[in-house]
Amino acid sequence: CEGVHLYYSSPSDINYFGYLDSYGAQLHPLPSDPEGVVVDSLLAEGNPKNDKVLFIWSSCNPPTNVSLSKGRRDKILSVCKTHNIPVIDNCMLELYNLEKDGPNYLFRQGFSDGVVQIGAFPRGMAAGTWLSWIVAPKSVILRLEDIKEKRFRTIDILSQKILLHLLETGELQNYHDSVREKLREDTFSNNYLIQKYLGDIADWNRRASGWCFWLRFKKPINTKLLFESRQGISFNPGFFYDPLDTQHIMLNPPSLTKEQFEEGLKKLREEILYLFPEAFNKG
Repeated sequence: CEGVHLYYSSPSDINYFGYLDSYGAQLHPLPSDPEGVVVDSLLAEGNPKNDKVLFIWSSCNPPTNVSLSKGRRDKILSVCKTHNIPVIDNCMLELYNLEKDGPNYLFRQGFSDGVVQIGAFPRGMAAGTWLSWIVAPKSVILRLEDIKEKRFRTIDILSQKILLHLLETGELQNYHDSVREKLREDTFSNNYLIQKYLGDIADWNRRASGWCFWLRFKKPINTKLLFESRQGISFNPGFFYDPLDTQHIMLNPPSLTKEQFEEGLKKLREEILYLFPEAFNKG
């Protein structure tokens, strides 16, 4: 509702898309670490009020690609339950979460009444199965308006029947498992390619990561100039997600073929060498 105070982990794609503040929400970034949003900072903002809502990505938070650790998930639920703070959990990138204790909330038991989860079924299961889903308390579901176009209602019904069959037979879980295995292989090769072309000038989280890579340059680089001068190179600069960020870029291999990704890394290195040769100087 208009005037709600929405708290979220920064950096975030909330700044990139700008879709939440357009509905009247007042946005408040919270710091994050390698385990996810630092929920204690939510309480440091003052006495929690009824108009506070916490927005999280439980898996692969864009652009940092951090998935909440089990300890951090438990801490978030505990704090928000104690202070009656609702949680909106975006699970859209759940399939890309390769952590051993990563959440799979679609099949999770013990759903909390204070959490609204949103996500989507993967396109690759069958034609016409690109359906979003939401899990929430009954009172929330009853208040939701149908904002989707209804022109393809019959296809939606068919998709639901297909997905119901996949859920009941366990094929959806099998599909998730097979995709994750492929993502692990791709992540290993992508880490190798990034190390090959940018390892001497940038650092990044090398843990299993199926969605993106959040690179931090070891020496100052004008990422705005780098972005403006790119030649057929696909990357997002850090200031897309945090206006003050001048040290990071985000790479998104799943949107490219392996050949395109390697060619892009090669061009990126050449562009940085041309614009900022000092970045390659040791010491």
